[in-house]
Amino acid sequence: TNLQQAETSFSALVRSLHQGRVLDSSGEYQIVPNLALAARQLHGKTTTNSTPDIALVTQCSFNHLHHLIPLAQRWQGPISVSVFAEDQEVNDALRSIATLRNCYSTVRVNVSFHLVSPLSAGGRGGLYSAPPASLFRCDLAFTSGLQRRNYVGGKHFPNNLLRNVARKTSTAELVLVIDIDMLPSANLRQEVDIARFTLLPDEFR
Repeated sequence: TNLQQAETSFSALVRSLHQGRVLDSSGEYQIVPNLALAARQLHGKTTTNSTPDIALVTQCSFNHLHHLIPLAQRWQGPISVSVFAEDQEVNDALRSIATLRNCYSTVRVNVSFHLVSPLSAGGRGGLYSAPPASLFRCDLAFTSGLQRRNYVGGKHFPNNLLRNVARKTSTAELVLVIDIDMLPSANLRQEVDIARFTLLPDEFR
């Protein structure tokens, strides 16, 4: 069933978290790059005619992930998003990501997720357990008040770190950095004249 698939996805995210987390250069945050890869990236999907593709790069706190739904539907292309969650919020963040990927094919196909969280005082985070199956239901996933509040966690929100993680993990030739709650113009990706962009050497990106 769909709920079982979401629970399986949650378990896969937990494994990715434990296997892939690294410390940032300050030692203050743990980063899980490529926590969940877009299906198009896993399957090597590229644009036609060998033209360079352009990806959206964005970041948010876990309670603003619902903005990805209209964003992915509008963009219809690769999106790289870094998600911030306090240590005690990581379980909810994983649940939200699993539900998004299970309920929305445009998210599953096009969005790659990366996780950033403050390093807990006790070490590298705690144990994460699957929530009740009812919390994975698509019709209930983003109806709580959580997503409507601004981020009010106890840690400084590391905008630059989040943005850099999302940018550096993108595999597209070009990136467009936007806020999570911004919607690009309809058909923008299809209408961009890629040939007008000059690709910079890696050391200047």
